[in-house]
Amino acid sequence: MHTILICIDHKWRDLAGYVYVKKLLEKEGYRVILVRNNFEEYYADVYNPQAVIMIHLYDKKVSDRAKRMKNRGIRIFLMPTEGIPTLKSIRAFSVGAFSDLSAVDLQFLWSDEMKKEMLSYNVIDASKIRVVGVPRFDFYKQPLVNILLTKDQLCEKYNLDSSLPIITWATNFTHASFFVKNKDFLKKDWKKYKLDKIYDPEQIPKRDYESREIIFSSIMRLINEIDNVNLIIKLHPSEDHLYYYDRIEKLNSQIKKRIKIITKEYIWDVLNSTDVLIKRSCTTGIEAWILKKPTIELKLNPDEWYFSEEHARGSDIVNTYDELKDKVLFYLKEGAIPDDIMRNREDFLRKWCYKTDGKSTKRFVSAMLDFLRKDGAVVAKQRKIIEKIKSLLIVFLMNITDYRLHDIKIYGLFKKVDKLGRIDKFFHNKDTGYWEKRLKNIYV
Repeated sequence: MHTILICIDHKWRDLAGYVYVKKLLEKEGYRVILVRNNFEEYYADVYNPQAVIMIHLYDKKVSDRAKRMKNRGIRIFLMPTEGIPTLKSIRAFSVGAFSDLSAVDLQFLWSDEMKKEMLSYNVIDASKIRVVGVPRFDFYKQPLVNILLTKDQLCEKYNLDSSLPIITWATNFTHASFFVKNKDFLKKDWKKYKLDKIYDPEQIPKRDYESREIIFSSIMRLINEIDNVNLIIKLHPSEDHLYYYDRIEKLNSQIKKRIKIITKEYIWDVLNSTDVLIKRSCTTGIEAWILKKPTIELKLNPDEWYFSEEHARGSDIVNTYDELKDKVLFYLKEGAIPDDIMRNREDFLRKWCYKTDGKSTKRFVSAMLDFLRKDGAVVAKQRKIIEKIKSLLIVFLMNITDYRLHDIKIYGLFKKVDKLGRIDKFFHNKDTGYWEKRLKNIYV
């Protein structure tokens, strides 16, 4: 039985979709092991996989790791979990213009637009590229859409009044906290990934911080003035969560009971119950479009940096608080999404998502298996026992402690967040088991 390793970076973005991949591969007779990102080489030493599915090779250490596995005969597949760089400034980075992709056997992409962008930088041969769509968007289509939480289920879980409409604010101020803390960490992190070639590590956190302050104040005012709605604040998994908890705690009890901060819930379960989504050029907007939900693009900060005109055209763009309130009330009164906005959404989805038909994961798996079958009986070279003693020890400790030792390294013994302000980023066995159970009856 051949083994395939799948790297999981952020469980709130990656895990569910890759458990579905695991389910599809197991049906084809493969053993599939989910492994935390950056542990893949240790697990490859122990389990000698036929292939490893990685997320990105932005860091030289990661690309070197991929090359070492490649040299042993292990096939390297690259499947990004973030593949719609609507900010033009980030596109070169996103397609690997600053990366070494020489170890990659197959590069999977979400769209032909990304393929065109990637080929313009000549970072990988066209024969190695497969466009499959957005696998995690399959959760908005049959058959996976059947497992999404209903509004009654979501409201019961979070003690919200299900008779009230739900406004969801999807946050994405991932750099704001670096304006006041961990500035040196951000500079080092961006330098490592060569993001300092694109963004100023001093200015971007400042502008992100300002936007967060303006938007937070505006939304709190909105909920104070509209008293017959629930507000869900769906926090981006990679930003400082404590900021929101501290600010909400200071509100009066009557407002606070209608507000729920949600971190440990997958976005599709929240969007499925959402009546109006408020966001800032965020991928959540694209997901809401697939569900035909009204979306409002926030441009309340005159110095806003995180704004994609192309993305924003699929939503109502608001520049002032009064415009925000007017649009929210319009949609709460069941106002229809304008035809021109609906056309803009369709154009965007066609350009950036290939096909939103619920079959992207199957296209991904099919292309992988087709490659591996044509590859024949290639078997990865096993390392000698003396060479893999360190890997055996690490894998044993990670397996027996369910990665708890890694948690201590990332979060410390008593801290709740990592240096990027993230809470509960990494998966454990219970998380994998949750999705195994939830996907159990899905016809594959």
